[in-house]
Amino acid sequence: MAFNTPILFLVFNRLDTTKQVFEKIKEAQPRYLYIAADGTRQNKEGEAQKCQLVRDYVINNINWECEVKTLFRDENLGCARAVSSAIDWFFENVEEGIILEDDILFSPYFLKFCEELLEKYRFDNKVMHIGGLDIQNSRWGNTSYYFSNSVVSIWGWATWKRAWKSFEFNIESLIGDKISQKQFETIIPLEAVRKKYTHSFESMFSNQVNSWAYRWYHAVWSNEGFCIVPNYNMIINIGFGEEGTHTTGEKPDYLKNTFENPFIQKNQLVHPTKIKRNLKADIDRLSFRLPKIEPTPSVFRRVLNKLKRIVK
Repeated sequence: MAFNTPILFLVFNRLDTTKQVFEKIKEAQPRYLYIAADGTRQNKEGEAQKCQLVRDYVINNINWECEVKTLFRDENLGCARAVSSAIDWFFENVEEGIILEDDILFSPYFLKFCEELLEKYRFDNKVMHIGGLDIQNSRWGNTSYYFSNSVVSIWGWATWKRAWKSFEFNIESLIGDKISQKQFETIIPLEAVRKKYTHSFESMFSNQVNSWAYRWYHAVWSNEGFCIVPNYNMIINIGFGEEGTHTTGEKPDYLKNTFENPFIQKNQLVHPTKIKRNLKADIDRLSFRLPKIEPTPSVFRRVLNKLKRIVK
């Protein structure tokens, strides 16, 4: 049975991860598939061939009835411009849809989750973002998801054209105008996490980080938008390693490696009764961005260690 919600698939030069994600897309057989790829970087030897292999693989393996549109760049725009302009292009053609990158493995529940919630909140302008990633150890209430004002997870997500209209690329001069310090403190209640985000924005403005995602965060935060965060994980990022754009290090321990089913009651989603921020859940989720601090040994442990040194 075909899947009717449009999907934007963002690819580049990684055939191995692209194959894994595309197999999941094939299983869903979306009726509308949009494929976008940035151009080759001239200073990367062998990249042109890698990019072409990815494009050819995807196009040649669409074996179901499907309306396909492509945006294959000849010129390399870089991550920020390439992704944001691809999403612009996507929403020039559709009113709502799902955005997947070439390293985001998703569960079968994810597409159904997005499709149902895109319809449910289609005309609720304050709801701007639907995410598929859960990293928390707690369930927040007896619902399938909760509402957040701070967690804008872009590893497997969905949104509406009406929400994406708030996206602005050149936001350097808008930070103070559209998001006041007081508002920022409300959105990100943990000071240490605010400092990390501030540093990330500064790195983006100085071109140390080439990111579209922080610009989308800004769009959501400045509009006091709500994000849907699942209580059950439906996303695994398989892109950590040297070839990742922003995931070149080791995979963090807190990321889950299993899929969970959010359709928890008679194979149905359980919805919150109100569109209202779950502040406790937000603070818990934001705490994963806090720097790791080694625990201070207890007095008893320090004494024991000292005795061990004396005995030696």
